[in-house]
Amino acid sequence: MKKSAFTAIFAIATMVLSSLATPCRAQVINPERMEEFEKNNVLPVAEQMPEFPGGMPALIEYMQKEMRYPKKCREAGVEGRTLITFVVKKNGKVKNFEVARSSGDKLLDKEALRVIKKMPKWKPGMHDGKKVNVLFTLPITFKLR
Repeated sequence: MKKSAFTAIFAIATMVLSSLATPCRAQVINPERMEEFEKNNVLPVAEQMPEFPGGMPALIEYMQKEMRYPKKCREAGVEGRTLITFVVKKNGKVKNFEVARSSGDKLLDKEALRVIKKMPKWKPGMHDGKKVNVLFTLPITFKLR
């Protein structure tokens, strides 16, 4: 039992730290949705990108607290990396969630989406001195040790 709990805790810490090794910025844009983004004035990149409240340390803490490695995946030794795109609106709300690249396992993707959807308001992105809607990509790596 202790080993299982340790594995889950280590997996969550590894998942968060591995995810943050790749810069969190607008990276993946689904061409089919680009027209929708342009229509809604969503920028793929801004001069000042949106920021999680409290910055990167707070994002790490949030992910460690909220992320739950799916039991079936943990027991089967399933690992993967999910890329989630979302829009940080001018008011800081996080909207328009999408799995931009699947981990290959629906349970891992579902868990990544669940945690992203629960996020609090962010500090909005700025462009030309104005708050703007920004497309944001967050990689989430699920890894067991």
